[in-house]
Formats: sequence, structure tokens, C-alpha cells
Amino acid sequence: GAQHLQQLGNVPRPHQVEWVAALQALEVEPACYDDGCIACRAHRELRLLIVAFPGAGKTVTLVEFAAWAAGRRPLQAALAFVSFADDLARDRARAVRDIIWDDPPSAVTERYRLVFPDAQPKRDAWGQEQWKLAGRDPNLPNSTMVGCGYAGKIQGQRLTGEILDDLFRPETW
Repeated sequence: GAQHLQQLGNVPRPHQVEWVAALQALEVEPACYDDGCIACRAHRELRLLIVAFPGAGKTVTLVEFAAWAAGRRPLQAALAFVSFADDLARDRARAVRDIIWDDPPSAVTERYRLVFPDAQPKRDAWGQEQWKLAGRDPNLPNSTMVGCGYAGKIQGQRLTGEILDDLFRPETW
């Protein structure tokens, strides 16, 4: 279940292992398919809600999942990171981007390149709030990743997945 995190050099904490398996099931049928576990439900319903205390590692897990999903399907992935504010969502999109390609390459980026050699940046579309991987159909308007606040502009994006993280300001809980 947590193999993609380990490939990037991150060993998930025990409570994250089930999250990782369920996130992967959004993309790949789990080996246990149809036994009623959370991963099977995520695969069947194509949605997942993770609720946990602050500091549990939700955001890190979601950033790494987004990098994994983009690496698996670099020509098709079109993901949005959505948060309560544009700047927070853009930070998350940049974190995903920096896992995939960083200059100079970090240890995580080097491991990522070994696992996903086809996930290369499209240099003229490697921005701060949205970016594309190379080799995508130039006639398609969608980015590989876009980050925006929940009231932001993702209309017109042909998304294959949305990651909703920190949708509410902490002071409004």
C-alpha cells in the first residue's frame, strides 16, 4: 500500500498506511478488491475523505499522492489542488511540482526521476500556480496540476481529479 511513499524516501506513519492504500485505489484496482475495506470503497466510488487531527500528515500524503498520480499518467493527469485560499493551494501545487522536477535536483526529485522517468516538465508551462508535464497534447487546455482557492478559477479545466485540502480557515472551525 505505501510503496510509492517509500520509493520517494518517505516511510509513512502507521496511521497513514491505510490512507495511502485508499489513495492508490483511486487510480489502481486494489488486490483485495471487493472485500469492503476503505481502499475497495475508494476504488468503487472514486472519492475519498480523510479526516484527521492537524499535523497527522494529510497534506504531505496528498502532495506525494498527486506526484505519484501525475507520474503514473504524465500525458493524461489533470489535477487540481484546492484549499481555502489561492496562495495555500498554489503552495501545494508547487510542492508537487518540486517533487517532480527541482533544479538542482533534491534527493526526492532524483528518486522520483528513477521511478517515473517519463514525467518531465514542459519548460514553457512550468509555472507557480499551474504547470504541465512534457508530451501532452498541445490542443488540450488543461494543465497537469493547478492550485486555487475554493472560490478560484478552475472552470474550463478538464480535470481527472481534485484534491481538497484545508478548505476552511482554522479560525472558522
